[in-house]
This record gives sequence, structure tokens and C-alpha cells, in this order.
Amino acid sequence: RGLGDVYKRQGGKSIMGMKRFFKKELYEIVKTHKVIVIPSVFLTFGLLSPLLARYMPEILMATVPDAVNIELPEPVVLDAYDQLFKNLNQIALLVTVLTVMGTVVGEKIKGTATLVLTKSVSRFQFIISKFLANGILFTLALILAYIGCMYYTSILFSGFYMYHLWLSFFLFWLYGMFLIAITIFASTISGSHILAAVLSFMGYTLVNLLAFAPVIGRYSPGALGRFSTGLLNGSKSPGDVMATVLITLLLSGLTIGLSVLVFEKQEL
Repeated sequence: RGLGDVYKRQGGKSIMGMKRFFKKELYEIVKTHKVIVIPSVFLTFGLLSPLLARYMPEILMATVPDAVNIELPEPVVLDAYDQLFKNLNQIALLVTVLTVMGTVVGEKIKGTATLVLTKSVSRFQFIISKFLANGILFTLALILAYIGCMYYTSILFSGFYMYHLWLSFFLFWLYGMFLIAITIFASTISGSHILAAVLSFMGYTLVNLLAFAPVIGRYSPGALGRFSTGLLNGSKSPGDVMATVLITLLLSGLTIGLSVLVFEKQEL
């Protein structure tokens, strides 16, 4: 049974029901203070990245004995964005995974999923609303990180713009949205918070490891993080990343689709 058949079977469910449930998801994000905590984490890394890029060479030089003669390259604008992508990938995306991994399994354990689904919300709408709500929070947080990084970069490096800057930002956003889809799938197939956490981290780790695999690595969604820097330093062109972008979009859609199909077959 395909995803289209699932949606048609649930066609009688009200669009108004989905709107109400989507608003409920946004309210939960505000109520649990995620709307403050997550963007604050991202903004912090956005502000710190250009600072680290600008002053890290001086800090390192201060720790080197006077007898050792080394020269470090002068930091440039690219270093600020490279530091941003590293910080976001290593820590901020993990925070995103932590935020999302209980979004479906938590509702199943508490029994609220059963209550919602007996009303005017289909299982398709349930999963899609979860994905969209978490995607909006992630997008907001990422925009704040970008703004903070560009602001301090313009101050510390007398300029912030680089060729393909916006495309680089888009690639990293797409990578984050794919991780959200993977995490929702892990949460959907899990029956406990612990299993959801284990599967989510396994998915995050696997995606990142595949990016370094020979041949197929460049087509892995995990490669988008490295491509973001590659576009800025000139080692990659938009044509080089197009296939990976399309594959990531396809895999994101398939992952959410699988989440719906698995959720359809579960007894709550």
C-alpha cells in the first residue's frame, strides 16, 4: 500500500483538524521553552564562530613557547563560516536531534496520540505536523545563527559576503531537515524514549560516516555540510552539489513517507 493510498483513505479527515493539531505542536514548542532554548543555542554558536576564527590564532600563539618559531595564516572571512558549519554540525545538530527524538514516541507512551487520532487528525497529518513544526523551529534557530555569524564577521573581518554564501546556508539547512526526518522516523518505530535516542544517534552517526565513504560519500546527505564550505572556498561549484541536493530531498520525502506507513500499521 502506497503513501498516496494512505492519504486517500484518510481523506475524510478534516484539514481544520490538521490546522488545530499543528497549532498545538507550535504551542508545545513555546510551552516547553524550546522556542527560547534551541534558537539561543544556535545564536550562541553563530556569535562565537567568527570570534573563535579571528582570535584562535592569537590564543594558540600565546600558548607556544618563545623558542618555537611558527607562523599561522592570517584569519579571513572564510574561517568564520568554516567555524560556524563545524560548530553547528558537531553540537547544534545534536541538540536538534535531542529535541526531536521524543516527538512521536512520547505521544504514544502518554496516550495522547490515541486521543488525537480519534478526532479529526489522520496519521498522515500527525507525522507531517510533527515534521513541519520541528522544521520551523530548526529554521528559525538556523536563521538566527546565520544572522549572528554574519553580524560579527562583518565587524571582525570588515565584510561578510562571499560568493555562493546563500547557497551554502541552504545546503546546511537541507541537511538539518533531513536529520529531522530521520529522527522522526526513529521516534515513530520506537516504543520507548531510550530506543528512540539510540536509533536517532545511530542515524546521525551513520549519515555522517557515509559522507566519507569512497564514491558514494559525495552523494550522501552528510556531505552537504562539507559542500557548504567547499562552495565558499571554490573547491565545489553549484553543479557539483546538485545531485546530492536532489538525493537528499528524495530521501527526506521517503523517510517521512516511511514514518507515515509504519505509524499507520501500529496499534496505539
